Order: sequence, then C-alpha cells, then structure tokens
Amino acid sequence: DAFAQVWPHFPQGSTTPDRYEIKFLTPDIVLPIYESDDSESLAMVRKQWVSFDANGQPVAHKWLFYPDRIERYYAPLNRETVRMSVDDFTNVGWMEYTADGFSGVIDNPYGMIPIIHFRNKEDDSPFGTSELHNAFEIQDSINSLAVDLMRTAEFQAFKQRFVTGVEEEELPTNPDTGRKELQSNPGDVWRFGGEAGQVNVGELTAADPSGILASIDNMVKHLANVTRTPENILTGNGTASSGFALAKLEAPLLDKVREKQVSFGNAYEDLNKLLLIMMQYHGDLPQGELPETSIEWETSTTQSAEEKF
Repeated sequence: DAFAQVWPHFPQGSTTPDRYEIKFLTPDIVLPIYESDDSESLAMVRKQWVSFDANGQPVAHKWLFYPDRIERYYAPLNRETVRMSVDDFTNVGWMEYTADGFSGVIDNPYGMIPIIHFRNKEDDSPFGTSELHNAFEIQDSINSLAVDLMRTAEFQAFKQRFVTGVEEEELPTNPDTGRKELQSNPGDVWRFGGEAGQVNVGELTAADPSGILASIDNMVKHLANVTRTPENILTGNGTASSGFALAKLEAPLLDKVREKQVSFGNAYEDLNKLLLIMMQYHGDLPQGELPETSIEWETSTTQSAEEKF
C-alpha cells in the first residue's frame, strides 16, 4: 500500500494556487476507511504522524480527510507517549490545530478525498497484498536447505572423526579450551600409547548433498509457480528453447503485469480526476464536463515483462 496526497499550493497571502502538489505518503501514517458495503469507495482517510516543535518537544498530529472537509487535530506528547505507536494515540488529549491561522476544520470544496490509495490489489480486500506474501515461507525453506547444504559441505571436507579405546588422560590438551580432546587439523598425526590393536580411529560418512540440491531445485520451481515468475528469471539460468515456449513460460508473469496495470491504473485515473477538479475549481480549466483521461501503459511482451514489472 502507498498513498498520494493531492492539494493546491497557495503562495503566502494568496487564495490562488500557483501549482498543484502530489506528495507521497507512507502507509505507516495513513489509514483508509472504506464504506462498509463498498471496498472501492473511501468514506474517510486518517493521516496521523509525530513531529517536533521549535523547542524539540514531540507533537502528535491527526488529520481526518472527508469528501467535504478536513479536520485537523494535535496533541503535545511526553517521553512516555512518544514511544507509542501512532495507532495508540487514542487518549492523548486531541485539540483543534489552528497554529497556522486557519480553522481546525477546513472546507474541502472538491467533493473528493484528496488522498489516493495505491494498492497492490488482487482480491476484494480494501488493502493491498505484498508480492512477497506468498513467497515468504517458501523462501524460508530454501534458506534452511541452503544452510543444511553448507553444513553437509563442511562435513565432506572435514568429516566427523572418532577414536575408541583411549583413556582421556592420553588425549592431548586443547590449548584453547583446556580440555582433553582431539583436534582435527590438516597434517595432524594422532599418536597413542598402549598395546597395538587396542586403539581404533575412524570417521563418519558425510551426508550426500545431491538430495539437498534436488530439494532446493524443487523449492525454487515451487516458488516460481506460486509467484507466477518464470524460473529462468528467478535463477538467471537458461531460457526457453523457442519463442512459443518462452511465451508459455512467461504468460503467468504477463497476466500479473496486466493485473497491476488495472489496479494502479485505476488509482492514477482517480489522481487525474482529482487534479482536474481542483484545476477547474480554481479557474485553470474551463467549467463544464471534466476532460476524459486514460492511462497508457507500454505493452508488456515476453521481451519486456521482466523489465516492466
């Protein structure tokens, strides 16, 4: 999720805007509230954040955006409350914000909430879904297998050795730990006293890494299927043998690209509409029916899908 705030910029002392500003807002300070029966229609948007005044004291701000008004509040914070999440500022003593000379409640003459919600949307949820959401558990499994592979490789190079029939007093002292134990270092020769044939030295066979490698390959294929990403794009190895095979492999990715074009395209159209409403209200566009706008995306193909997405 991400948000764009659109509002005219008024020079000091002027009621005529000299430009229209689009500001990016991070989702940690914005909460969209949708109509209960329509996940596409915003009822209001809350913008809540913390700043510091000229004396370095923290101040919480809460602005509520409605289609017809903007309610502005503030609350001084102390050292305890400033550590709270912005969502916990329920009982901090909100007061109307009038420090800039305007009323705490400002009219919104545009009839549209001036915050646009960009969401990575694939269902009817009012919030977006991360592209990484379905990949987290699979990637964790791949990471775990990679750790197992490294441990197996270490045991292949330095196999676990054992010795039987030796009294602990006969073992050398480890200078680092002070314990009686054998150390396995390149070139080391172990010598023991006692009668011949009573001491046995051997080593344990390390696990075969081929099974782990095959499991990693299978998990990568699973990751590609779940995320609708061609395996050759994930691994960077190989390509399809023909154009037809390449198109078939990349078809799920292209479908995902087109889904994003619809989701984000709708948000861009709302942003355009809001800008046109503002420009018409302030006389920068003639009155009458709003001009139509459309979002033109460059066509995604098997050659450009990876780059565009």
